[in-house]
Amino acid sequence: MLYQGLAVGRMGVVAPLTALVASMLPVAWGVANGERPSAIVVGGVVLAVIAGLLISRRNDEPQAGLPNASGVWWSVGAGACLGTGLILYLQTSSQSGLWPVLAARVAAFVLVAIVLGIVARRRVPLRFPTGPDRVLALGAGVLDVTASALLLLAVRDGLLVVVAPIVALAPAATVMLARFVLGKGCTRCNASVSHSRSPGSC
Repeated sequence: MLYQGLAVGRMGVVAPLTALVASMLPVAWGVANGERPSAIVVGGVVLAVIAGLLISRRNDEPQAGLPNASGVWWSVGAGACLGTGLILYLQTSSQSGLWPVLAARVAAFVLVAIVLGIVARRRVPLRFPTGPDRVLALGAGVLDVTASALLLLAVRDGLLVVVAPIVALAPAATVMLARFVLGKGCTRCNASVSHSRSPGSC
């Protein structure tokens, strides 16, 4: 959902909105279930959320028009799923070790296989990554699984209301890396960097 939102919407809208929803759900869950962070922690949580919004914002956003509604809904869905994933990780027992991460990967594989099957039946062409793109995709997968393992350890060790806003900064990091690697996006149509691999081309 996050990547689809980045593909169809403006990164400066999709990333911070995803982060906001992804952090608010676990924070609400934690407070509802008895977590009582100190005033300093609450202040840090608020600043972390604001930081995510500011980091993700593009300077040309005010001139780019209204955000794509589809991108907004994809980002809300992505944030809801990410936040719910944090809550579910928290419910697992520490005695289960890292098995929840494997279970999550298997569930993701099955879900993606189902989606690919549906797409294939509609005869939509699917181009799998080859060459350097395949290496990058595999590297992203390794980092993603590593992040999931660290995330599981984090929610077991600390307060969910503290972990969630920090984790929610991940989409902002995506924006920063994209700007560094891909440039600032299309100068002719104000497309976000997710629409173009080279600055100035659509």
